[in-house]
Amino acid sequence: MIEVERRELKYRIGTQELYVLKDRLAAVLRPDPHNGGSGYAVRSLYFDSLSDSDFEDKTDGYDCRQKIRMRVYGGDAETIRLECKETFLVTRCYRPKCVVEYDRLAYIREENDIRITFDANLRATEASLDLFDPAPVLWPVCAPSEVTLEVKYSGFLFSYIRQILNTSGRMQISSSKYCRARMIFKSGRR
Repeated sequence: MIEVERRELKYRIGTQELYVLKDRLAAVLRPDPHNGGSGYAVRSLYFDSLSDSDFEDKTDGYDCRQKIRMRVYGGDAETIRLECKETFLVTRCYRPKCVVEYDRLAYIREENDIRITFDANLRATEASLDLFDPAPVLWPVCAPSEVTLEVKYSGFLFSYIRQILNTSGRMQISSSKYCRARMIFKSGRR
């Protein structure tokens, strides 16, 4: 069996660049079926240890870390995904810490499992940890014009897609939505 590495690249862009890229990508990629007219909401309930060790590991850049979250898409409470992303599993006492929500527009191509997403309007709360609250009070985590471009693929990214994205001139970022949200609340601004 051949193991193909899954790559994930993240870039911070503005809303103007979003409009240009989405039109170009729509010409060569298939819109995610969940997009509807303008994308869909993603809401995640993140878990961490009592001492916030996963948050601390991520912000310190530690390679051996894990992330546990429950996620719903587009407000659909019928399908819940429990995700445990780990590079090193340690048994800890976990509890809900933060709800993070954002608006996503996604494009896909089956070959090489290519998925390109634009995540905007990042908002969060630590006050209500009810994943199914129909109207949670969420605080903005970033500027309204900030968009996170995520490019995910297995093996390699086709050159025509790379040309559309022109990622060589853009600075790659390491951006955890969970950590960004938690930093807002830990700094006492909310």
